[in-house]
Amino acid sequence: MEGPEHYSISIMADDTPVYGHDNYIPISFNAETIEITIRADGYETYHVVFTNNVVKNYFNKDTFTFADSTTPVYVPIQVGNGQFTLSTNFPVDAQNNTRDVFFLSGSRTSGINSANNGVDANRAKTQTAEDGYVTVATRYNDQRPNPADYKYYLVEGSTPYPVS
Repeated sequence: MEGPEHYSISIMADDTPVYGHDNYIPISFNAETIEITIRADGYETYHVVFTNNVVKNYFNKDTFTFADSTTPVYVPIQVGNGQFTLSTNFPVDAQNNTRDVFFLSGSRTSGINSANNGVDANRAKTQTAEDGYVTVATRYNDQRPNPADYKYYLVEGSTPYPVS
């Protein structure tokens, strides 16, 4: 049985369908999954489910308050329940083996420790949220790079998001 000519459909941001003959326009979506049913009159109906593999980053650098001194700043982040992993490309202070970025479970205002909850480019950290919160803390030493100049990914689960 011969099928219809090849058509592709793209859904624009305003949900307006765009039809094209042999015109490949990518579909963009933010939902975790999208289901599409395709039916051509007189031909089979196809039901397709696409999965969006975009990882949600719970760390919002635009609203995060970074430390501007050696006094740490603790920022609780509401994430829900479960395990969460913080990764960064911020370097460790190799000379002193200290870290300036920390990841703690729950909503905290103290408790940073380079060995226990420090995070750096070579060491992500996983914590279990307490009451739906985890805390990211930073400190700044003007002899070291500024943590605000680096990338951060706070993702659900125990697998760190690669940061380059």
